Amino acid sequence: MKRVWWIVGIALLPIFAFGQDTTFVIETVDVVTSQLRNQVVGSSTESYAAQNLQLLPSRNIAELLQQESGIFIKNYGSGSIATSSIRGGNAGHTLVLWNDLPIQSPMLGLLDLSLLPSNFSEDITVQKGGGTAKWGSGAVGGVIALNNSANFNNQISGSAKITAGSFGLFQQDLMAKVGTSKFQSHTKISHQQADNDFTYSLTPTLERVNENAEFRQKNFLQNFYFRPKSNQQIATHFWYQQTERQVPALTTQTRSLSHQFDKAFRLIVDYKNVQKQSVYNAKIGYFKEFLNYFDDLFLTESYSNFSTILADANAQFVLNNKHKILIGTTQTLTEATADNYPENPQEYRAALFLTHDWKYNNWQTELSIRQEMIDGVLVPIIPMFGLDKSLAKAVKLKAKVSRNYRLPTLNDRFWQPGGNPDLLPENGWSQEFGLHYNKQFRSKQTSIKASVTAFNRNMNNWIMWSRLDNQSFWSANNITKVWSRGLESEAEFRYRKNYFETLISLGHNWVRSTNQEAITQPNIPVNQQLFYTPEHQLFGKFQLSFRELYATYYHTFTSTTLGVNEDLNAYHLGNLQFWIAWELGDLQGDLLFNIQNIWDTDYFIVERRPMAGRHFNFSVVILN
Repeated sequence: MKRVWWIVGIALLPIFAFGQDTTFVIETVDVVTSQLRNQVVGSSTESYAAQNLQLLPSRNIAELLQQESGIFIKNYGSGSIATSSIRGGNAGHTLVLWNDLPIQSPMLGLLDLSLLPSNFSEDITVQKGGGTAKWGSGAVGGVIALNNSANFNNQISGSAKITAGSFGLFQQDLMAKVGTSKFQSHTKISHQQADNDFTYSLTPTLERVNENAEFRQKNFLQNFYFRPKSNQQIATHFWYQQTERQVPALTTQTRSLSHQFDKAFRLIVDYKNVQKQSVYNAKIGYFKEFLNYFDDLFLTESYSNFSTILADANAQFVLNNKHKILIGTTQTLTEATADNYPENPQEYRAALFLTHDWKYNNWQTELSIRQEMIDGVLVPIIPMFGLDKSLAKAVKLKAKVSRNYRLPTLNDRFWQPGGNPDLLPENGWSQEFGLHYNKQFRSKQTSIKASVTAFNRNMNNWIMWSRLDNQSFWSANNITKVWSRGLESEAEFRYRKNYFETLISLGHNWVRSTNQEAITQPNIPVNQQLFYTPEHQLFGKFQLSFRELYATYYHTFTSTTLGVNEDLNAYHLGNLQFWIAWELGDLQGDLLFNIQNIWDTDYFIVERRPMAGRHFNFSVVILN
């Protein structure tokens, strides 16, 4: 209990220290999140705003990233778990933030991206490359940030979206915004269900229906924003989520009666105070999640849950036009319960971080340092250095070097049998170097963007579940090193004239991520590519629009990947979307029609987990 009050006290410190000092208040100021912590000097980011997310064919974060960012999504099938692999990392190497607090399961060390609705955020930002100096454990391959915000306009607005499609898909989304210049209330409700009973081929002459695959989910998000003064903001974010899904049989099984019930409560209270040359921010979060698994065929049940209290406080200072300083602390207390834990373990983390930003002429540098303590044990200091340099008006050089780490999960440490309390954190160094071109021509009708980024990362003490010699069960061990390197390239051409616009974008990711030490169980030789990590990905988008009519075609190619038991063939995927805006009296909205897997490709992302063939969905959006 003392730790809980210590965490709360740390978070509230800036409120008592600075909350009443308004001597240097800027009269007209937007109270926003500290930009210094969220910016990433030396690497590129991709952002998606709320007004665009409403019109994209993706219903969750996994679909959004797979279609728009070129990030490889390890998808177990419609309605099943989906995780990311950024630059050759595993699922635990992507940190997911909700309003700047991490929401991964401390038991698994990852988050199922298919459970996150894409329209529950005002802004989604994806940053590739190491970021543990700012955000802590897990930000090895990249960071996905989901943010909620308010504009404090006098408003009463809302929207409704209904989606229906193949395999029993039916989804309803409601949003209501009410507010003044002092107070805002944003409410979002979502419900979706799908049978996912598609047909797939076992052999050229034998087909099977994907049975026991139903998916049901409910989401409720309530955001309140209050401005006691023009330079202050208090916000509360509450997110309730309930998911029920069945687990279909593998292609090697004849039937499955497995199902899973997940439930999550997430609450954040956030305070911001903006002064003339400083920004103070403090927030407290409480997360509670349940995961219950049942297999009626084998009469097994498994119950687990965790609760986490988080506090984050930081202060940003503008010293002059050239220098900015950010200093902060993060406190986390987690307790978990599982049938396979011998006791209910607790984990306490405390961290201090510091960032210095310096601008001089066409140069911008950023140095971040983090010191973290886990249950009283210090983690080695984590530094990060980034550099941006304008080489010409349209050309920018970006470079970054960082040390990164990932702590072992609670399952890695305490699961019985196999948990290993003596595990060391995964750690290593990463480097990246990129050139970015962004040119808008004088007529402003044509713009071209292009980038190429080379990256390199070495990770030591890689944690893997394996079976050691003279051991009858699998256990978690620091048994390998992984070397990830590659090249990312993208180009975009956009042309506008009167009511006509066309956009063409192309990209290619080459990722070589290999084990550097041989492993017996499972059998992994030296220099073998990681399982489920494609070496090549090609992705492109072609969009035409005239007035309020849009047509977009997405295409991706994924090369052959290694599976644990069998390799997975390369595949092409094509998705087509049509969108038109409409007005009917006082009402207005959008109509969307999507064709997924238009070429009816027969493919697997994870072995023995078939993916759906060609399917459709249709959406009606009503705006007020």
